[in-house]
Amino acid sequence: MKKFLLLLATAAALLASGAEYKIANIKLTLANKKYQAAYDELKYHLELAAGKLAPGKDALEIIVGRAGDKAALQSGESRYLYKDGKLYIWGRDSSKGLIGTAFAVYGFLENKLGVRWIYAGKEGIHVPKQETISFKDGENYSRVSQFYWGFLRKSDFSNINKDARNPKAWHFSEEAGKLLTAEMAKFTRRHRHGRTLAIRYAHAFTKWPDRFEKTHMDYFGVSPYGKPGIPSFRKYAKLCLSNPAVIDQIIADWKAAGARKYLNVSPNDGTAGYCHCAKCMALDTRKEGENFYAHLTDRYLNFWNRVLKRAKEINPDVMLVTYVYSYYRHPPRREKIEYPDSMLCGLVPILAEDSEALFKAWKAVGMRHCFLRPNDTHPASTLLRGMEKRIFDKFQSVRRNFKLYGVDYDGTLGVRSRDLEHYIICRMIADPEKSFDELVDEYCSAFGAAKDMVKEFYTTARPAGEKMYFHSRSKNRKLLLDDSELESVIDKEYANVLSAGLKKLEAFPKDKLSAVEQWRLNRLILTIRQSLLTAEFIAQGDLAIAGKKNSFTNAAKALWDFRAAHAAELQENYGNIVYRSERKYWAIYQPYVDATSNSSVKLVDPAAGWRHSFDLPDMQGWRKRKAFKEITNAEASFDRYSIAAKPVPGKGEFVMFLPNVEVTPGAKYELSFDAKAPKGGDFTLRVANKSKTMKRIKVSAKGNSWSQGATTLNIPKNLEKITLYVAIGNAPEGGFIDNIVLKRLEK
Repeated sequence: MKKFLLLLATAAALLASGAEYKIANIKLTLANKKYQAAYDELKYHLELAAGKLAPGKDALEIIVGRAGDKAALQSGESRYLYKDGKLYIWGRDSSKGLIGTAFAVYGFLENKLGVRWIYAGKEGIHVPKQETISFKDGENYSRVSQFYWGFLRKSDFSNINKDARNPKAWHFSEEAGKLLTAEMAKFTRRHRHGRTLAIRYAHAFTKWPDRFEKTHMDYFGVSPYGKPGIPSFRKYAKLCLSNPAVIDQIIADWKAAGARKYLNVSPNDGTAGYCHCAKCMALDTRKEGENFYAHLTDRYLNFWNRVLKRAKEINPDVMLVTYVYSYYRHPPRREKIEYPDSMLCGLVPILAEDSEALFKAWKAVGMRHCFLRPNDTHPASTLLRGMEKRIFDKFQSVRRNFKLYGVDYDGTLGVRSRDLEHYIICRMIADPEKSFDELVDEYCSAFGAAKDMVKEFYTTARPAGEKMYFHSRSKNRKLLLDDSELESVIDKEYANVLSAGLKKLEAFPKDKLSAVEQWRLNRLILTIRQSLLTAEFIAQGDLAIAGKKNSFTNAAKALWDFRAAHAAELQENYGNIVYRSERKYWAIYQPYVDATSNSSVKLVDPAAGWRHSFDLPDMQGWRKRKAFKEITNAEASFDRYSIAAKPVPGKGEFVMFLPNVEVTPGAKYELSFDAKAPKGGDFTLRVANKSKTMKRIKVSAKGNSWSQGATTLNIPKNLEKITLYVAIGNAPEGGFIDNIVLKRLEK
């Protein structure tokens, strides 16, 4: 009896210090119309939880947009406070997009109702069953993001049916595409993506070619041929970092703009354009036998230190902003960051790297401040990868090692195979203290009684996906962007793991799930099925392209039919997926070609031209001959690999040839190639129609610079294919061939 009375007394004490309400018995009050969007979001989610709100006696009043106390708010802060029987929800808002009040609503929904947004759209909103909600007197919530900005970039699905690469059979309605685009914006906002500090960190010199091409070509990188140049894709232009006038111009532009605190000097994107002049090369710390692109960090860090020294003379509080990316993402070998508290580095590490080791090495040379700008979710593919743990670990490693200003994931939000990866990213931006397992459990909880089986699927698939990914990396060129590289290797283990998991999920009794939980499980099942069909399609496509025995037509038809049958359910951006990771395969499937033949964009037109720079490394169809030595990364004029030719001290020998090169009858072409021979050599690129020579390009090269040979070529009206031959002679120590380019100038 005493124990029972004690329990009653405890319960009474709890009630006295707070209150419990039925969710349906909530009265919503809008303090100001400018908070209408936050009010609408709250009402929408409460009605998902309880049905229609019907406030009556003793209703809980929630006031949206009115402060519950007089405390000053920090930038972007969101608050809610329960006092005197009312709940106040407010935050710091501004005309620049800070939505603190809405963020406070989302914090309330997460904390008090357990709401989770696992992907965009109504079906992605998980609201656990709950009839009541309780508060303690004075219950107080305050949130200020740990980061100045946090983003997962969204996709635009509103016009994907107009994409020439997306056949009509795979379309879903334009209205659904527009709705999905709007829902993705809501999805990222619900995860509290946004910014409280605007710092420009994009590629900084994309306009310099137009500004200075006619007046200051000395600003631009010297090409492998020994002269300053601007790449054909002009936004890839790089600077001559050893030229003092470049820094003078940067400082002059910055002063003209007001010498503000943040000075962006992020190098332009792309491989082309890096400076090969003697002074810039002297800034490198290249090891013997190392490729030009293997390590360019020291030249850039030396440059950044010099820019920063000049800028600090004008504004001591300046902070230099730059990407640490591409060929200059590796830790420096000689240089150190001379002003550690004045440099903000945008880290762009790849998934395949040991991020912890990379970050610690940069920390050792003075890096203190950074933002994370990965391309981890950039690939557009329907293949499940299982990279979510590596993405999470990289994020946490950055937090451990540096002051993290912000995160900006270049991504493909809306690609179904990335659902869990996207959720992990969104949640760790919103709540970086949560563990990986906590976030996975949150996601899987949305599958109701099937949650344990869904978690088992991801737990089993993850190591198989990682293993395949790293095998692909070791076998191929290790692209910087993590872009569509997974498709290079499809193995049986991966397919078997997915198939086994699929069977279990398909066998789960649907009567144990609610309607929306069934919908989510079905979406996952369709995603796995599409992943398996895509894997087989690519595997058979590779066999077909290699001229080996295959069943490509059957695999392509199976994937085509699946996408046509489930387009409305999956709502994928297939035009982008084809372009990013599948185009070479669909180009050899005639029904696809027929379905897109009237398009303004032709998927693959071999006769339009190509660039062969052997950078997978791969021969790209060229066949070896007597003077061929190897594909090497010791030298390259474009990217990281070239063809090494054997020593041929006398008369010329063939290095390689490329048969059956498709051309457009009657068209005009430009043909060029690069050659290098440190001890001298003569190179010839011969164009032939069967045994008849049509044209020869001859290049005599000697020394450490690359030489380029180029010509134009008129194709007879009855000719559809040519053959190319490369030869070398008078080369006592051999030589190198790279960057063979065929470009149609007119049809």
